[in-house]
Amino acid sequence: MRCALSRLSLGTGTQLRLQQRLLGASVNASASIDTNHIAPQAQRLGHLLDNICNNQRSDFSLRSMATSSTEGAGAVRALMYDTPGEPLDALSLRELPPAAPCGPEEVQLRFLMVPINPSDVNTVQGKYPIMPQLPGGVPGHEGVAEVVAVGPQVRSLSPGDWVVPLRPAQGTWRSGGTFAAADWHRVPREIGVEAAATIVINPPSALGMLENFLDLQPGETVAQNGATSAVGEAVIQIARAKGLKTINIIRERPDMATTVSRLTSLGADLVTTEQRLKEDLKASGLPAPRLGLNCVGGTAANAVTRILKECGTLVTYGGMSMQPVTAPTASMIFKDISFRGFWLSGRWSVEQGPTGRAAVLDRISQLYLQGALQPPVVQSFPLGGWRDAFAAVGAAHRGRKVVFDMRREE
Repeated sequence: MRCALSRLSLGTGTQLRLQQRLLGASVNASASIDTNHIAPQAQRLGHLLDNICNNQRSDFSLRSMATSSTEGAGAVRALMYDTPGEPLDALSLRELPPAAPCGPEEVQLRFLMVPINPSDVNTVQGKYPIMPQLPGGVPGHEGVAEVVAVGPQVRSLSPGDWVVPLRPAQGTWRSGGTFAAADWHRVPREIGVEAAATIVINPPSALGMLENFLDLQPGETVAQNGATSAVGEAVIQIARAKGLKTINIIRERPDMATTVSRLTSLGADLVTTEQRLKEDLKASGLPAPRLGLNCVGGTAANAVTRILKECGTLVTYGGMSMQPVTAPTASMIFKDISFRGFWLSGRWSVEQGPTGRAAVLDRISQLYLQGALQPPVVQSFPLGGWRDAFAAVGAAHRGRKVVFDMRREE
């Protein structure tokens, strides 16, 4: 099956739009765009994304439903869509017939809990580079499932194991299905279902950004905005485990004291707002950070950039405000600040390969088992309550990760 990303071979205008989609917001260093410069970058991006697709078996489509085992399985329920759009308009809950037995190298899975991530929403909207084959696409990049049955040639997994996706774009918003065993990785049950359901995207993003750009040493400082996000909370905890200090910028909110208390309990050294950042940082005595992490954009990105020390690096991994990341002239000229991007399912995933991705998941599992990492607080809904779940996703300052709990009676 040819991946939908093959459209990246189109012209410069399409390449540019898709390149912008990767960032969730424009990244501006000047008022004009040199398309002669962007075209080769977009071509390289297209090759990268083709590499992702050619090295994964996407089970987004209805086809995977038709190859699952009948052992202990009734009708399969799945959230599906036929054309991109807003989730409440595009999605529908569909009941599908029980599927066929596993192939030799396949496993039948029963999903336990799956989250709703921003990348999932963008996928349904048609704004994410990795998209399902439509019509009949099943979203969902992450989640934990229990192995129900295995094919005769499967040696790495057994019935009863808990597994998570080793590759992106498996289409997890469903009650069950059959998948290639090589695309799933076992995680210890002892970490708990909430940790297992959310282990694939946010903790690896935090770990990757802390390790892949600079050789940070214990005692150094990292600054981030969006600190209440799942990635932000993982950054705080993993940084603490590595002996790093964190400066955490959040928005003003009604439950400010409660939020500060929670982040501090996770290991945050300073929690502040854009407005109080300069004053609070001076009072804290923390050294200026070399690494800054941005998932918001706009003024929040500038706030992190301005406190970086000379030759520091700002890494952007999201654009929640939908505002561009602008590079302050003084920061670039006088401090030689570098601006980088991080996409877990893209270049990082390709560079790590299956073995590297599995090793990262094992490292994170150990952090959970050691008590160095706590899972996000979740707000759960049955799959049949998906409309209520998306209403919760859109709530301001929700402070909880919205998940589908497949174990709940509907």
